[in-house]
Amino acid sequence: MSSNNSSSPTDANAKENEMSGTSMVTATAYLRKLQHETPPEELRKMLDDMARERQASPEERLCKKEARALLVAAWKRAEAHRKERRSQRERDFEAGNLRHRYRA
Repeated sequence: MSSNNSSSPTDANAKENEMSGTSMVTATAYLRKLQHETPPEELRKMLDDMARERQASPEERLCKKEARALLVAAWKRAEAHRKERRSQRERDFEAGNLRHRYRA
């Protein structure tokens, strides 16, 4: 008896796309739009970058992923700090405690 589990690369890609929520129709439409709106040199550079990223070793990918995570964490901390300062200024304003940064 034969099994329906196939392990061809196209099946693996289809499963990966299905799992990521990206349909082939959406991906194809996006690529067509990219081709029409992006200059050829820029498109070529993007494709080269993607190819290099796919050829990167697992260690390099992990390093990039960790670096991105650190950047995202730093951005979130900075955003939280800005939000807190904005809230504090609003509370001070409502309480009538206007602080002057520059006094002559």
